[in-house]
Amino acid sequence: MKVDASRAARLATWGSKYQVTATALERIRNTLDSRPRDLDLSLVAVREVPPFLRNERMLDSLTLRFVADEQIRLDMGSLPRMRTLRIVGSEIQSLLVTGEGPLRLRRRESGALEVSGSETLEEIKLSECGFDTVLVSDVPRLYWLDVADSRLQRLTVSHAPQLERLNASVNALPEGGIELSSTSRLTSVSLAMAQFSRVPPALREAPALRELDLHVNQISTVEPADLPGPLVSLDLSGNRLTAAPLDFAFRATLRDLSLGTNCIGHIPDTIDSFVHLETLDLSHNRIMVLPFAIGRCTLLRTLKLSSNRLSWLPPEVGKLASLETLHLDCNMLMALPEEIACLTRLSALQVRQNLLYDLPARLDEMRLRRLDLNGNPLFSVPEPLLRERTRAGQPSLESLVALDLGNTRLADLPTGLGQRSALVQLRLHENPHLCELPFDLVKLRSLRWLDLVGCGFRQLPPVLEGMAAHTDVFLDRNPLDHGVHLETWVLPSAVARGASARVTSRPTAGTVIEEVGIWRAFIGKSLTPKQKACWNVLFPFKNSHVFAFLLAGLRASREFLQGSDAGRTRFAFGVNRMLVDIEENPELRAYILDEAAMAAAALADRHRQVFDRLALAARLHVLAKGVAADGLLAALSMRESFRRESVATLAAAQEGGNKIDFEVALDLAYRIQLARAPGGFSFGYDERLDRMCVRLSDSHIADTLADIRAAEERELVEYMVASPVWRRYLTRSRADAYLATIARFDYLLGLSDDAMVAAGLARSAVLEQRECAVLAWLRGETIGLLTDNPLMSDPT
Repeated sequence: MKVDASRAARLATWGSKYQVTATALERIRNTLDSRPRDLDLSLVAVREVPPFLRNERMLDSLTLRFVADEQIRLDMGSLPRMRTLRIVGSEIQSLLVTGEGPLRLRRRESGALEVSGSETLEEIKLSECGFDTVLVSDVPRLYWLDVADSRLQRLTVSHAPQLERLNASVNALPEGGIELSSTSRLTSVSLAMAQFSRVPPALREAPALRELDLHVNQISTVEPADLPGPLVSLDLSGNRLTAAPLDFAFRATLRDLSLGTNCIGHIPDTIDSFVHLETLDLSHNRIMVLPFAIGRCTLLRTLKLSSNRLSWLPPEVGKLASLETLHLDCNMLMALPEEIACLTRLSALQVRQNLLYDLPARLDEMRLRRLDLNGNPLFSVPEPLLRERTRAGQPSLESLVALDLGNTRLADLPTGLGQRSALVQLRLHENPHLCELPFDLVKLRSLRWLDLVGCGFRQLPPVLEGMAAHTDVFLDRNPLDHGVHLETWVLPSAVARGASARVTSRPTAGTVIEEVGIWRAFIGKSLTPKQKACWNVLFPFKNSHVFAFLLAGLRASREFLQGSDAGRTRFAFGVNRMLVDIEENPELRAYILDEAAMAAAALADRHRQVFDRLALAARLHVLAKGVAADGLLAALSMRESFRRESVATLAAAQEGGNKIDFEVALDLAYRIQLARAPGGFSFGYDERLDRMCVRLSDSHIADTLADIRAAEERELVEYMVASPVWRRYLTRSRADAYLATIARFDYLLGLSDDAMVAAGLARSAVLEQRECAVLAWLRGETIGLLTDNPLMSDPT
């Protein structure tokens, strides 16, 4: 449906009536050009569908996201074939429906929203709209209903024979608050973070259910009769289970079982009856012994046992012939069984923070791609990592691309690691006695990331000169002599290969501005052949985290330059120029926005109920010119009054740029809650909060922060500590352990080369700011919403 001149004029008139910005009008016009069936009125204060669309018979999708208005008027006569209805984040106080149409949509005086009678409606998404009750009935073609994060107290679905997916997560539904009838094809249900103390009885009305997500509730026991079957995927992580519920009648069909973050202390031998199990998550429990029967789960591909109390592994682990990923972090393992070398398909082995002092002799025969030994008292590099060939004469560890030997008390690095020709990332950080590097490291032509942070180097090792052309080397917090000049290591080939190849320590305003210029050149409208080559190397968009890392780096660098007015001005000019380039290049801008949404989707994989929050947050990285995604997430997690203020602030930021430290304040509020959690850290956040409030240019933010401290403490703490990642850090006794862990970017181990390259700028800007009050926010942004995001339970 091409928007012709006449329609464009009427669209402009409609926009003028409701004070719709030119940018928003252009977005609506472009959407109608590219997707003629979809009308997206996101972030626009409207009360009616544009007049020129009222007679369009093709329109089948209506989206209202974050519409800051008290009344919405829908002419249903203009939407006779609507298949998709999305109303997200809109504090709608009154919904008026006029005209005759097949869809009956009305809001009752009791605060209930009734949707019924449509022969065409296939998808409904209602979130943060202020409805206490949602009644859905007589919708024969509806297949997806999403009412996540809607503060619902009651949900009733009836006569929806084609309904397949239901998401009612992040609500406070009471016992019996959900009713299902005539939903015989319902296959996927998500009721995460809904405060259930037992499995809802209504699920028995879904005989075809295959996927059930009940993570982060208050369920303490599960009886076999509580669950319908045969289930394929079951997520009970983040509950209060003390025993593993393994007496399911459908155990022969279950493929994915998540029981992490509970209080389970024992795994019975009946685990072997789950013959088709492919993913088993038992992390963050109290398990002391893994049963021998685990060896009969031969189809297991992923096994997560991190943060338990394991002191040994049974040899039967070696029988898991299909295993590809094994997580054993934060246990008390002193050795790994020799039989682990039989896992020929294992590609990722994480055993960080254990008590290992050696590795199995045949480990070099494995096809590992990632090996994480961080935090083990090795004292020396294990021999299997140094061999050129196995005992059978085959190449040793020829697929290893990431090796973490950080914080392992190494005093020297013997010759041999240079044989690991596939290595892309080598981490030797936090080994204070390590002061020399062997010359054979120059053979690592594929190495892109060498982390020597916190070691004992006083002089730059000579081998680095031969590596700097293709490797980023990090030497922060080393006792380098004053005569060492790191600037001499900045190479002209950096631009040619699409990265800032440098040995870096403390960044200066000039080097950051230089890097920003390189980033801006990539995004500019006219690129030289060399710049285009750089663009192709850095941003092929094969990895969905790349763009998030780029923008995180820009924001982190901006914060670094706040201490210098001149530097801040130059940097702001560069960032603004880059954003203008994006705005002036619609094709590139659309491509980047789509990729940002893909990044959100990837990050929300384990928490599907927050997909749309993250997708909108990723888009605001560009649209709001600096409003942090974490700030938006924090705003959406606060109470209703603060949420309305947040929407208004975000809308203002979209038009005029971010004039206040909004995202910093929000993140600091999160950290305050964390600091007050039992077993948490003592950061002295009260004093820092007071100083931050004085600096804020908007008084209502300061008042809101004070209000959060008083009224939202318990709820927010419980919400945050439900995440396994946060719970792991909460068990630490000192704040500096947490800071050091985040500073080392531990979770970059699981990212691609592109993501690591894009993170380089962000890292260089964050280092040496360890005492800054906004440090936690900077690091959270730099890691790209992975490690420091309370909604993410598995950053890798």
